[in-house]
Amino acid sequence: NLSSNLLTGEIPTAISTMPQLQVVDLASNRFVGSLLSISPGAKSLQLLRVDLNSLSGTLSSELPSLTTLSSLSASHNRISGSLPRITDSRLREFQFDTNQISGGVPVELAGWRRLERISVGNNPLAGSLPSQLGLISTIRSLRVDNAQLEGALPTQLGRLSLLTHLDVSHNAITGQIPTELDFITSLQKIVLEFNDLNGSIPELPHLAALNSLQLGCNKLTSP
Repeated sequence: NLSSNLLTGEIPTAISTMPQLQVVDLASNRFVGSLLSISPGAKSLQLLRVDLNSLSGTLSSELPSLTTLSSLSASHNRISGSLPRITDSRLREFQFDTNQISGGVPVELAGWRRLERISVGNNPLAGSLPSQLGLISTIRSLRVDNAQLEGALPTQLGRLSLLTHLDVSHNAITGQIPTELDFITSLQKIVLEFNDLNGSIPELPHLAALNSLQLGCNKLTSP
């Protein structure tokens, strides 16, 4: 753990050759250069954090393909490219918000059957949320806010029975709020403000755990 220091320069690639290394935490430093490219030699790596640096370069599809990696976090950098289009991953946590990632939300995320938390907001992703997200039954937190999204919210989100936090605010999402959200009894927070949603606000009688419902700045009407 070397987080919250004043480390500068590029991240040493030698880190990726340490076969017994399990955790790499370099968050909150002043690293520059390309995102660390982990080689297959890092066979024990479980957690990689490089948040809050000045990293650039293109997001590599090799990173989440490591068989042991469960947490990957690189928020608040200047990383570009697209989200990994791989069909299988052991990742439980994937955080890349506040970068320069584009290319939409790939349907391949449906194959990440262990994913619990994904945060990719504040990126120019564009496109729409794929209905295949409803296949990630393990997901608990889904954040894709301020990402230039369009289209409707997929009704398949109602299949995410463990979801507690949904944030797709500050986009251009259209259509109505899916009544299927009422199936997600674990939901605690729904943030849909600053979109182009229309129609009436649905009744959500089964969301007993809900403590925050943010629907401001849309085109919604009374039930």
